[in-house]
Amino acid sequence: LQRRRVVGVLQGRQEYGRQGLTHRVLLAVPAARERLLVVAPLASDLLRYTLVLRLEDVPHVLEEEVRSPYGLFMGTLRPWVRAQYPGLAWPVGVMTVHTIDPGTEPLLHALLGHLKMNTTYPMLLSAPWPQMKSDEGSPVKLTVQQALGLMRRGPLDHVIVEQNWISKPQSNPDPHRI
Repeated sequence: LQRRRVVGVLQGRQEYGRQGLTHRVLLAVPAARERLLVVAPLASDLLRYTLVLRLEDVPHVLEEEVRSPYGLFMGTLRPWVRAQYPGLAWPVGVMTVHTIDPGTEPLLHALLGHLKMNTTYPMLLSAPWPQMKSDEGSPVKLTVQQALGLMRRGPLDHVIVEQNWISKPQSNPDPHRI
């Protein structure tokens, strides 16, 4: 994440909808928004990604104290965040926020804690996985195999499956060797 990579998460049950509950989402630091757009394009200019924050970081990033465990509420970004990441939020500076704590989201809480120690990004952007469809056109559950296939074919760099971190293999310099 510190190197502006996109990470896919598959934990627990399947989620549907624009935001998800961070059990099956794509994550990136705000500076990697353009890379995230390639993996998970926004369906319209009216949509924005969800900002994922640890509860203890809310006062540093948002103007108001927002507790939003399911991305239910909007928060106003502080001026330094808007200046550092123009276009991240709506023109008035608000965006959907998903706050987490170690009791409900231990993996993401730990990832954000690591980012805060090592970078200036105490926050992540969350996006849903691209919608998978059956041959008939109806939505289907995203499988681990499909997630790994997306990683192999595109700009997705890592996939977390439950507690397992899987990285994209480095490109093979010899195309005849697997």
